Amino acid sequence: MPSPNGTHTHTPSAACPRVPITSPQGYGVMDKEREMLLACAKGLSSCVGACERIVQTPIPLHYSRHTSRFLTLYCNSLPLVITPSL
Repeated sequence: MPSPNGTHTHTPSAACPRVPITSPQGYGVMDKEREMLLACAKGLSSCVGACERIVQTPIPLHYSRHTSRFLTLYCNSLPLVITPSL
């Protein structure tokens, strides 16, 4: 999703800072409920940050090679298992 300055941003990361600003203060929400909402927004923000760190961590080359070799072996041996013995 493009931001106003033309760069792309991750939607949950862009939405988390706005939650405290747009939370209803005069719409029948008590102070204790507002504090609970802000705590939930803070927890959501930390979870989104942790997930982004996981996603942006590069996968080591050895892991991707091992996965590729395993899938090649699996896909090549699958017809031997599926077909009935002759």
